[in-house]
Amino acid sequence: MKCVIVDDEKPARELLEDYVGKMETLELKGSFRNALDAHAFLQKESVDLMFLDIQMPELTGLDFLRLLSKPPLSIMTTAYKQHALESYDFHVIDYLVKPIALDRFLKAVQKARDFLQYQQNPTSQGGQKAFIFVKTNQKIVKIPTQDILYLEGYREYIKIHTSDAFYLVLMTFKAAAELLPPPQFFRIHRSFLVNLNRIDFIEGNYLHLGKKELKISSTYKTALINYLEESKQLPSA
Repeated sequence: MKCVIVDDEKPARELLEDYVGKMETLELKGSFRNALDAHAFLQKESVDLMFLDIQMPELTGLDFLRLLSKPPLSIMTTAYKQHALESYDFHVIDYLVKPIALDRFLKAVQKARDFLQYQQNPTSQGGQKAFIFVKTNQKIVKIPTQDILYLEGYREYIKIHTSDAFYLVLMTFKAAAELLPPPQFFRIHRSFLVNLNRIDFIEGNYLHLGKKELKISSTYKTALINYLEESKQLPSA
Protein backbone atom coordinates (compact mmCIF):
# COMPACT_ATOMS: atom_id res chain seq x y z
CA MET A 1 0.00 0.00 0.00
CA LYS A 2 1.33 3.41 -0.95
CA CYS A 3 1.07 5.74 2.03
CA VAL A 4 1.83 9.25 3.28
CA ILE A 5 2.30 10.70 6.76
CA VAL A 6 0.94 14.13 7.69
CA ASP A 7 1.91 15.40 11.15
CA ASP A 8 3.34 18.72 12.34
CA GLU A 9 5.33 17.08 15.16
CA LYS A 10 8.74 15.81 14.03
CA PRO A 11 9.04 13.03 16.68
CA ALA A 12 5.59 11.71 15.70
CA ARG A 13 6.52 11.71 12.01
CA GLU A 14 9.80 9.92 12.69
CA LEU A 15 8.08 7.26 14.78
CA LEU A 16 5.53 6.57 12.04
CA GLU A 17 8.28 6.57 9.40
CA ASP A 18 10.12 3.94 11.47
CA TYR A 19 6.97 1.83 11.81
CA VAL A 20 6.21 2.07 8.09
CA GLY A 21 9.78 1.05 7.27
CA LYS A 22 9.33 -2.17 9.25
CA MET A 23 6.43 -3.31 7.04
CA GLU A 24 6.85 -4.91 3.63
CA THR A 25 3.20 -4.16 2.84
CA LEU A 26 3.72 -0.37 3.10
CA GLU A 27 5.58 1.98 0.75
CA LEU A 28 6.13 5.51 2.08
CA LYS A 29 5.59 8.05 -0.71
CA GLY A 30 5.88 11.20 1.40
CA SER A 31 6.08 12.59 4.93
CA PHE A 32 4.72 16.11 5.49
CA ARG A 33 4.73 18.52 8.42
CA ASN A 34 1.54 20.30 7.33
CA ALA A 35 -1.64 19.60 5.42
CA LEU A 36 -0.94 22.22 2.72
CA ASP A 37 2.20 20.41 1.52
CA ALA A 38 0.36 17.09 1.63
CA HIS A 39 -2.53 18.60 -0.33
CA ALA A 40 -0.17 19.79 -3.09
CA PHE A 41 1.36 16.30 -3.27
CA LEU A 42 -2.01 14.52 -3.45
CA GLN A 43 -3.11 16.75 -6.32
CA LYS A 44 -0.40 15.06 -8.41
CA GLU A 45 -0.03 11.62 -6.84
CA SER A 46 -2.46 8.98 -5.60
CA VAL A 47 -1.92 6.89 -2.49
CA ASP A 48 -3.85 4.12 -0.78
CA LEU A 49 -3.44 5.14 2.85
CA MET A 50 -2.78 8.30 4.85
CA PHE A 51 -1.64 8.61 8.47
CA LEU A 52 -3.12 11.96 9.43
CA ASP A 53 -2.77 14.08 12.56
CA ILE A 54 -5.82 16.11 13.57
CA GLN A 55 -4.43 19.11 15.50
CA MET A 56 -2.13 20.97 13.11
CA PRO A 57 -1.56 24.69 12.51
CA GLU A 58 -3.19 26.49 9.56
CA LEU A 59 -5.28 23.49 8.51
CA THR A 60 -6.46 20.68 10.79
CA GLY A 61 -6.57 17.09 9.66
CA LEU A 62 -10.36 17.07 9.51
CA ASP A 63 -10.44 20.31 7.50
CA PHE A 64 -7.88 18.74 5.18
CA LEU A 65 -10.15 15.74 4.59
CA ARG A 66 -13.00 18.10 3.77
CA LEU A 67 -10.87 19.67 1.02
CA LEU A 68 -10.19 16.39 -0.76
CA SER A 69 -12.79 15.24 -3.28
CA LYS A 70 -11.49 11.67 -3.09
CA PRO A 71 -9.49 11.29 0.12
CA PRO A 72 -7.39 8.17 0.55
CA LEU A 73 -8.28 5.72 3.27
CA SER A 74 -7.08 7.41 6.45
CA ILE A 75 -5.81 6.42 9.88
CA MET A 76 -6.11 9.35 12.26
CA THR A 77 -3.20 9.94 14.68
CA THR A 78 -3.67 12.38 17.55
CA ALA A 79 -3.32 12.92 21.27
CA TYR A 80 -6.91 14.15 21.57
CA LYS A 81 -9.52 11.40 21.98
CA GLN A 82 -12.49 13.77 21.75
CA HIS A 83 -12.13 14.03 17.96
CA ALA A 84 -12.77 10.32 17.37
CA LEU A 85 -16.52 10.64 16.78
CA GLU A 86 -16.20 13.45 14.24
CA SER A 87 -13.43 11.72 12.31
CA TYR A 88 -15.69 8.78 11.39
CA ASP A 89 -17.78 11.07 9.20
CA PHE A 90 -14.91 10.81 6.74
CA HIS A 91 -13.07 7.98 4.94
CA VAL A 92 -11.40 6.94 8.21
CA ILE A 93 -10.62 3.30 8.94
CA ASP A 94 -9.07 3.65 12.40
CA TYR A 95 -8.07 6.10 15.10
CA LEU A 96 -4.71 5.92 16.89
CA VAL A 97 -4.08 7.86 20.10
CA LYS A 98 -0.52 9.05 20.77
CA PRO A 99 1.85 7.72 21.93
CA ILE A 100 1.22 5.01 19.34
CA ALA A 101 2.37 1.50 20.22
CA LEU A 102 3.68 -0.71 17.43
CA ASP A 103 1.14 -3.48 18.00
CA ARG A 104 -1.73 -1.00 17.76
CA PHE A 105 -0.20 0.45 14.59
CA LEU A 106 0.01 -3.02 13.04
CA LYS A 107 -3.64 -3.73 13.80
CA ALA A 108 -4.73 -0.49 12.15
CA VAL A 109 -2.66 -1.20 9.04
CA GLN A 110 -4.08 -4.73 8.80
CA LYS A 111 -7.60 -3.32 9.02
CA ALA A 112 -6.79 -0.88 6.22
CA ARG A 113 -5.29 -3.66 4.10
CA ASP A 114 -8.36 -5.87 4.61
CA PHE A 115 -10.64 -3.00 3.66
CA LEU A 116 -8.75 -2.19 0.46
CA GLN A 117 -8.62 -5.86 -0.54
CA TYR A 118 -12.33 -6.12 0.14
CA GLN A 119 -13.02 -3.16 -2.17
CA GLN A 120 -10.98 -4.78 -4.95
CA ASN A 121 -12.36 -8.29 -4.51
CA PRO A 122 -15.28 -8.58 -2.07
CA THR A 123 -15.77 -12.32 -2.57
CA SER A 124 -13.87 -15.33 -1.30
CA GLN A 125 -12.70 -18.24 -3.43
CA GLY A 126 -16.10 -19.86 -3.16
CA GLY A 127 -17.78 -16.85 -4.72
CA GLN A 128 -19.11 -15.55 -1.40
CA LYS A 129 -17.99 -12.57 0.63
CA ALA A 130 -15.58 -13.63 3.37
CA PHE A 131 -16.41 -10.54 5.43
CA ILE A 132 -18.09 -7.15 5.27
CA PHE A 133 -17.22 -3.74 6.66
CA VAL A 134 -19.95 -1.63 8.27
CA LYS A 135 -20.07 1.70 10.08
CA THR A 136 -21.59 1.30 13.53
CA ASN A 137 -21.20 3.09 16.85
CA GLN A 138 -18.63 5.52 15.40
CA LYS A 139 -16.43 2.66 14.18
CA ILE A 140 -15.77 0.80 10.96
CA VAL A 141 -16.22 -2.83 11.96
CA LYS A 142 -15.11 -5.92 10.05
CA ILE A 143 -17.61 -8.78 10.38
CA PRO A 144 -16.83 -12.23 8.94
CA THR A 145 -19.93 -13.40 7.08
CA GLN A 146 -19.65 -16.86 8.63
CA ASP A 147 -20.32 -15.23 12.02
CA ILE A 148 -23.57 -13.60 10.88
CA LEU A 149 -26.74 -15.42 11.92
CA TYR A 150 -29.28 -13.08 10.37
CA LEU A 151 -30.12 -9.48 9.52
CA GLU A 152 -33.20 -7.70 10.82
CA GLY A 153 -34.68 -4.65 9.12
CA TYR A 154 -35.79 -1.50 11.01
CA ARG A 155 -36.90 1.05 8.39
CA GLU A 156 -33.68 2.92 7.52
CA TYR A 157 -31.58 0.73 9.86
CA ILE A 158 -30.60 -2.91 9.95
CA LYS A 159 -29.48 -4.98 12.93
CA ILE A 160 -26.79 -7.56 12.17
CA HIS A 161 -27.01 -10.47 14.61
CA THR A 162 -24.01 -12.71 15.30
CA SER A 163 -23.66 -15.50 17.85
CA ASP A 164 -22.49 -13.18 20.62
CA ALA A 165 -23.29 -9.60 19.55
CA PHE A 166 -25.36 -7.39 17.30
CA TYR A 167 -24.55 -4.27 15.26
CA LEU A 168 -26.99 -1.48 14.43
CA VAL A 169 -26.14 -0.03 11.01
CA LEU A 170 -27.62 2.87 9.06
CA MET A 171 -28.57 0.96 5.89
CA THR A 172 -31.78 0.01 4.13
CA PHE A 173 -32.85 -3.62 4.06
CA LYS A 174 -32.64 -3.55 0.25
CA ALA A 175 -29.02 -2.39 0.39
CA ALA A 176 -28.24 -5.10 2.96
CA ALA A 177 -29.76 -7.77 0.72
CA GLU A 178 -27.54 -6.58 -2.14
CA LEU A 179 -24.50 -6.58 0.16
CA LEU A 180 -25.17 -10.18 1.25
CA PRO A 181 -26.79 -11.90 -1.72
CA PRO A 182 -27.88 -15.54 -2.22
CA PRO A 183 -27.02 -18.33 -2.05
CA GLN A 184 -25.33 -17.87 1.35
CA PHE A 185 -27.97 -15.41 2.56
CA PHE A 186 -31.66 -15.91 1.93
CA ARG A 187 -34.70 -13.76 2.65
CA ILE A 188 -37.37 -15.52 4.74
CA HIS A 189 -39.50 -12.51 5.64
CA ARG A 190 -39.79 -8.90 4.59
CA SER A 191 -37.66 -8.05 7.65
CA PHE A 192 -35.30 -11.06 7.93
CA LEU A 193 -32.29 -12.17 5.89
CA VAL A 194 -30.68 -15.36 7.21
CA ASN A 195 -27.37 -17.11 6.75
CA LEU A 196 -28.28 -20.56 5.37
CA ASN A 197 -25.04 -21.97 6.74
CA ARG A 198 -26.17 -21.21 10.29
CA ILE A 199 -29.66 -22.74 10.17
CA ASP A 200 -30.15 -25.54 12.70
CA PHE A 201 -33.59 -26.70 11.56
CA ILE A 202 -36.90 -25.61 10.05
CA GLU A 203 -40.11 -26.59 11.81
CA GLY A 204 -43.43 -25.55 10.36
CA ASN A 205 -43.29 -21.85 9.65
CA TYR A 206 -40.33 -21.23 11.91
CA LEU A 207 -36.61 -21.34 11.31
CA HIS A 208 -34.15 -21.93 14.15
CA LEU A 209 -30.63 -20.50 14.43
CA GLY A 210 -29.13 -21.38 17.79
CA LYS A 211 -31.50 -20.08 20.45
CA LYS A 212 -33.29 -17.77 18.01
CA GLU A 213 -36.58 -18.65 16.35
CA LEU A 214 -37.63 -16.65 13.28
CA LYS A 215 -40.96 -16.77 11.49
CA ILE A 216 -40.89 -17.61 7.78
CA SER A 217 -43.56 -15.91 5.69
CA SER A 218 -45.49 -18.26 3.39
CA THR A 219 -44.23 -16.53 0.23
CA TYR A 220 -40.57 -16.79 1.17
CA LYS A 221 -40.91 -20.32 2.59
CA THR A 222 -41.88 -21.67 -0.82
CA ALA A 223 -38.89 -19.95 -2.42
CA LEU A 224 -36.57 -21.26 0.30
CA ILE A 225 -37.73 -24.88 0.01
CA ASN A 226 -37.50 -24.71 -3.79
CA TYR A 227 -33.96 -23.39 -3.58
CA LEU A 228 -32.88 -26.10 -1.12
CA GLU A 229 -34.32 -28.79 -3.38
CA GLU A 230 -32.87 -27.35 -6.60
CA SER A 231 -29.43 -26.97 -5.03
CA LYS A 232 -29.58 -30.60 -3.81
CA GLN A 233 -29.33 -29.54 -0.18
CA LEU A 234 -32.78 -30.96 0.50
CA PRO A 235 -33.97 -34.18 -1.16
CA SER A 236 -37.21 -33.57 -3.05
CA ALA A 237 -40.27 -35.55 -2.01
